[in-house]
Amino acid sequence: MDFTAKYIALAVCALLLSSSATFADTAPGFGKVVDRLRASFEDTQQMPLDRDLYADNLLVTHNYDPGGHVDTTKFLTGVGKELNAAKEAGLNQSAELTRFLVADDTIVATVLQTGALKNGAKSRFYIAYFFKVEDGRISHIETWYDRKASEQELDALRREMKSGE
Repeated sequence: MDFTAKYIALAVCALLLSSSATFADTAPGFGKVVDRLRASFEDTQQMPLDRDLYADNLLVTHNYDPGGHVDTTKFLTGVGKELNAAKEAGLNQSAELTRFLVADDTIVATVLQTGALKNGAKSRFYIAYFFKVEDGRISHIETWYDRKASEQELDALRREMKSGE
């Protein structure tokens, strides 16, 4: 009898542990966020600017800056302006989604940026986006830029984007 109770308790623990890994996938709204992020990155290789996907107060961090909490509407407006500035600057860049991963409450998308700058310099670097989802909305975005890419290349790219503002 004692052995049977231990066996049942062990089986219940194993079941709980195996189902906890899929809990985030079944949380309300998580699948919607995954689907919309995947569609946006597959279509445009950029994070979506759909306000309803994000929590009101968003934690934004980078591998080069600890970041902090920001008003989501202002943040998304700023991202939109940066994307438009890049487009208007005529950057000769192409983007390719290289990975899209989902684990627990986190979604990761990696994008390879390649092309040439206006001065003819070749450009190639990765951007990784990490999204944490809570209560069916994105609550934290962490962005990592490939730091092995030439700092001069990244600085030139930033200058081209700013010149288009």
